[in-house]
Amino acid sequence: MAFQNQQYQLVSIFSRSNGGVQNKRTGKVAPINHSTVCPGRAPGEDPRQKLVDWMVDARNPFFARAAVNRYWAHFFGRGIVDPIDDMRITNPPSNPELLDALAKDFVDHKYSFKSVIRTICKSRTYQLSALPNDFNRHDKQTYGRYYPSA
Repeated sequence: MAFQNQQYQLVSIFSRSNGGVQNKRTGKVAPINHSTVCPGRAPGEDPRQKLVDWMVDARNPFFARAAVNRYWAHFFGRGIVDPIDDMRITNPPSNPELLDALAKDFVDHKYSFKSVIRTICKSRTYQLSALPNDFNRHDKQTYGRYYPSA
């Protein structure tokens, strides 16, 4: 089903929990090997559920850190890890304790983005002026003020 107007085209997407990928050269459907695609997944089980379960597993630090870093960048114009999509070990966060605390809070509140927004907006850092003063005029590392993107 699709809806279309002057500005937007909304399309519903449906996913089959079974089936496979068709080889364009041969026209045959490649069989799914459930043990290699998603270990521990039973045939017929939606692989997206396993992916989501892994993403929000409390032992997986990557999703929570990446999510709160993006929200931090949304409010401050710059992520704790900058650029925001470069979360490798050789690009460390400017404040690892802050990133870890925000990620832990995010997990503790059951991945509530509303909670992350509330935490950031109630912080002293968010409430600082964007106007530079003598002490933070050249500071781009410690979030002594808001850094406009322009």
